[in-house]
Amino acid sequence: MKYSMWIIAFIALTVSLGFAATTDNPGQTTQVQKEIVQVTQAQPSGDQPVSAEGQAEVKRKEFVDRLTALRDRESDLDRQAIALRQELENLQSRMEQAKLELKRVKVDQKDVQRNFKELEREKKIFDKKDKLRKKMDKLQSGN
Repeated sequence: MKYSMWIIAFIALTVSLGFAATTDNPGQTTQVQKEIVQVTQAQPSGDQPVSAEGQAEVKRKEFVDRLTALRDRESDLDRQAIALRQELENLQSRMEQAKLELKRVKVDQKDVQRNFKELEREKKIFDKKDKLRKKMDKLQSGN
């Protein structure tokens, strides 16, 4: 029971990480927009107009930076997913071992109960024989 709760928690965590990775985060887009504004503000302004090649170069650089950030985020999420899968497999293995141990304990309990009943039967037989022996001794000593 305890292990099943852990498994459910890890499955929920995995699903939420997957959902978070696929959901478009509005805070992230505003951050990217702020970075674009900072880059455009950092560009030299003044008398020299920026050429089309310069603008294209800046856009390419921004694209490459965003692509790199996305790839880094994806690889981080992949590593987290792998770690969670491994932990889930470990927990499942431990849960299976616990189930096997529980079955073994139940079998042992049945054996103990059976042995206890056998001992009670033997004790009853011994008590009867002992009682009979005492009667016989009493009869023989009375003669």
